[in-house]
Amino acid sequence: MLKRIISGIVGIALAVFIINFGGLPFLTAVLILTVLGLLEFYRMVSIKGKKPFKGVGVISGLILVLLTYFNNKSFVIGDIILPGLIVALFMVFSVQLIKNGTEDTIQNVAITFFGIFYVVGLISHFILLRNLKNPILPGINAIYFALICTWATDSFAYFVGKSFGRKHLAPNISPKKTVEGFIGGILGSFLAGLIYSIINGFSPFKAGVIAFLIGIVGQMGDLFESALKRDAGIKDSGNLIPGHGGVLDRFDSAFFTLPLTYYLIILFF
Repeated sequence: MLKRIISGIVGIALAVFIINFGGLPFLTAVLILTVLGLLEFYRMVSIKGKKPFKGVGVISGLILVLLTYFNNKSFVIGDIILPGLIVALFMVFSVQLIKNGTEDTIQNVAITFFGIFYVVGLISHFILLRNLKNPILPGINAIYFALICTWATDSFAYFVGKSFGRKHLAPNISPKKTVEGFIGGILGSFLAGLIYSIINGFSPFKAGVIAFLIGIVGQMGDLFESALKRDAGIKDSGNLIPGHGGVLDRFDSAFFTLPLTYYLIILFF
């Protein structure tokens, strides 16, 4: 527990510095998370005997992140990410044909490409949020809003579930998660969003709606990663962070809440 607390404090301090500083440290951090996240995902599916093209996946992921970062537009999904994913799919398919012909084509291509979509397509929203030029909720504030609500979701879900949990939420995926904890997570995110909006002077109603949805989507992201790990028969996706597992363990919820926050801010503000 002490190791978990210490690594958590160090991680938070480092994240605050990187987010506030922006620039090269921020880009470097996202690139590192991209590589580690992809390798963790491909390791999980390899345990099941699958054969993803790790090199192609990692290279495609890094290129997508760099294209997203150096694009000056605030909304780059149609301009960069979707075309980039299509190019990545073509690269994966080409490597499959060269190395394996038609053997396991659907399986190898689909798994490699899904890793790119899951890790890179979602993690790139760190950059999109950081570069968001919104007069009411600009980039840094938007990232903190998303991460604080996500953290509140995880914390409230854990403590409420541990204290009052009775009814299992998804026993086949994560036996310890409960319906009561799920509701507690939503409430925690909602309260965090309201407090954050009051402190920073923007609409509590809009913040409450976004935070409420973060509470739901964040826990679904957690369950999704739990399903991947259970299928692979492992407890953690990696061991990068002492007491916290790997990148996918630490950012499983944020991978889903960052895109949600980005698009809802564009829609509401």
